[in-house]
Order: sequence, then C-alpha cells, then structure tokens
Amino acid sequence: EMVEDYYKALSDIQDRLKAHDNNDNQEQPNSFLFGSKLRFCDIILWISLIRLDLAYQWRFGLGKYNIREDYPRLQQYLHHITTSVDGL
Repeated sequence: EMVEDYYKALSDIQDRLKAHDNNDNQEQPNSFLFGSKLRFCDIILWISLIRLDLAYQWRFGLGKYNIREDYPRLQQYLHHITTSVDGL
C-alpha cells in the first residue's frame, strides 16, 4: 500500500504542476511547485525525482512506473529546472 501511496503522491505533484502552468505551450511549461519562481522545495523535489529513476526505482521496488515514461509533466518539470538553473 505504501508504494501505491507513493505513486499517488507523484500524480498529485504532476497535477499541481499542470494547475500552475501559466502559458499555452505545454511542450515548455514554465511553472514550479508554487508558481513561477524557483524555490528550495523545487530543488529538493528535482533531486528526489532524478534519484527515483536512477536508483530508488529498483532498489526500493518502485519499478512499476518511472518519470520518463509515466509522468510526462514531471519529466518536463525536470527538464525545465535542469535547463533554466545554472549549475545543474
């Protein structure tokens, strides 16, 4: 049940990001968790999502879904942060 709760949380985060998107270009959404400004929580989530697909997915039995294939808005979020923040 904890694994399903985890996937539910990822879906909730994805829905939150979709709700905050403030442009019509869904290929390049420009929102963060709490609007249009990058915050510390975005960096922490970015780290966690990167680790999910690289390590947690297999080590903790979270291989049912992955960010790249099953959460397209989270994948866009990762790309947006990676390309818009110097040093990442």
